Amino acid sequence: MTIVLENANEAILNGIKNLTKDFDGVKYTVESNSEFKQMSQETKELNELQMKLADKNRWQRALNEAHNDEEYKKEVREWEQLGLNDGFKQ
Repeated sequence: MTIVLENANEAILNGIKNLTKDFDGVKYTVESNSEFKQMSQETKELNELQMKLADKNRWQRALNEAHNDEEYKKEVREWEQLGLNDGFKQ
């Protein structure tokens, strides 16, 4: 659980900023509102990057599977014979 202090005095905030305690198995941290918003934004950005990476990895796996597929190779050979594969060269 995170406790967010909206209008904390800087001295007070610095005094309790890194305070953590374990109360019935719940860990508490104290953050300023601006730090909490920054951490939330960083978490959101990290999650977006992880989703983009996962999507890229899925596309790469599909592309790798297609390149190993005999039917795909046959079509590429046909395109090469017809001169239609200029946009597909690797």
